Amino acid sequence: MKSLLKSLFGAGVITLVAANSDELKAQSNVMAFNDNAKAKTELVNAAVLNKTTIKPGTLGDAIDASDPVNDYDKGSFVLFVQGPKDGQMTARQMAVMLADAYQDRRLTDFPTYLTVIYSNTGDTKGKVSAFSGGVLYTTEDGQTAFTAKDIWNGVKPITKWNVENIGTDDVIPEGLEPAKMEIQ
Repeated sequence: MKSLLKSLFGAGVITLVAANSDELKAQSNVMAFNDNAKAKTELVNAAVLNKTTIKPGTLGDAIDASDPVNDYDKGSFVLFVQGPKDGQMTARQMAVMLADAYQDRRLTDFPTYLTVIYSNTGDTKGKVSAFSGGVLYTTEDGQTAFTAKDIWNGVKPITKWNVENIGTDDVIPEGLEPAKMEIQ
């Protein structure tokens, strides 16, 4: 009986040591990989997760990006910019300028992380529409498409509308300043 207990006890210790050894090796490999690759590791925080995105796309892409994903999601704030591919100010340049404006505390009480989707339509003046939670921003007189100048001048009322529509989840916290977008 003693030899049976010794065998069972010994097998248990060996199993525990082997299991712990595999776990330690895995941790060592992760650390070794990070060290060898000189990879910078950091904790993901809200500033990394909630940042403004500028990308080419269509009106459908803008609506999809704005729509709530599920019952718990309120949706996102999205600007859709249509404009020229070349010229004095391209659609992309307008998108970058507007992204900066909508994040600027000097222009609004609700600086906001947003998605700006732009399309090179050839329209020389450019048109901009705003979406919040799948809803199109509409003025009292029914206007839904704006010039870049109009939408720039509308930063304050449009960000207020966005907060009333989907809440403050995308509002940039006090003390955090997003990096300026670069016009290319």
